[in-house]
Amino acid sequence: MTDPVTALTAAAIADLAFRKFIESGAGELAKKFTEGAIVRMGDLRKKIWEKMRGKPSAELAITSIEQGSTAEFDRLIAYLQVAIDDDPKFADEIRVMAQQINAGKIQDNSSMTQNNYGSSTGYQTKIEGGTAFVGGTHYHSSRAEHVEKRTDRGEKQVSAKKILILASNPKGTSPLRLDEEAREIEEGLRRSQQREQFKLEQKWAVRPKDVRRAMLDIQPQIIQFSGRGEDGQGLVLENDAGKSQLVSTEALAGLFELFADCVECVVLNACYSEDQATAIAQHIPYVIGMSQDIDGRAAIEFTVAFYDALGSGQSIHFAYKLGCNAIQMAGVTGHLIPVLKEKIQNP
Repeated sequence: MTDPVTALTAAAIADLAFRKFIESGAGELAKKFTEGAIVRMGDLRKKIWEKMRGKPSAELAITSIEQGSTAEFDRLIAYLQVAIDDDPKFADEIRVMAQQINAGKIQDNSSMTQNNYGSSTGYQTKIEGGTAFVGGTHYHSSRAEHVEKRTDRGEKQVSAKKILILASNPKGTSPLRLDEEAREIEEGLRRSQQREQFKLEQKWAVRPKDVRRAMLDIQPQIIQFSGRGEDGQGLVLENDAGKSQLVSTEALAGLFELFADCVECVVLNACYSEDQATAIAQHIPYVIGMSQDIDGRAAIEFTVAFYDALGSGQSIHFAYKLGCNAIQMAGVTGHLIPVLKEKIQNP
């Protein structure tokens, strides 16, 4: 049986913490919760504020919500989910607080409706009118959890995570099996259990300006570079003539610093890309690079299994380990070459 505390999603917790700012007024809140529960909402809100300090976009989202806007609610949920995934102690603390708030609900079974957040069911909130929905199951998928948006008419829309594959195989270099890799990744996501939660975008023969434009236009949460790396120097893209153009490690780190608010994970499927992964991980929560030259088949086995795992709702950590295991299962060498770098969180 699922523990009711651990079953609370980021969306449900955020809803409880900031409910009074999106309800019609304090009077309505008092009809639904005891005085003690309302005080606990303030404590939960303060706890989340403390965790989000130093993250400008998260702070802006909370400020907007506290001013009465719901437009930034999905962004807050995404940041809260990252914090829950990265800090188990924080996750336990806010879930217990949320459970205490739920315990202070004033029941009115004549008008209960089901609010589903982050692929969960069984979380109920009273509204004026409507019907009750009881029961259901919950599953938690670290970082792969989708966010539900609401239109002006109250309809739910699923916001899918965007995966951007950037491929480069300049003229005059040995051919790579990039098309096969992209095809296998796309097929794996298409058949996955949570395929509606992901949207795959691909850009080929990328030049530096193509990378910039794709990130601006698509705003991806996961980015993969497939191509070549230069040991300790950078990644190889293409110039306007289709020939090799090296992009330095410093330039790559600077680019991802600018997009740190939206990018959650970067996969550098290129030889000798560990130094670049280390530099990018100063700004991005999860970055995977290759510590040395990696065989083409091993590289494909890793990334295909990695996205298979994400498509089934698994965490980045699990997906990384499954990718390494897939290399072993295929009977090729190199399962120790992919390395996972994580952003060091400020205390």
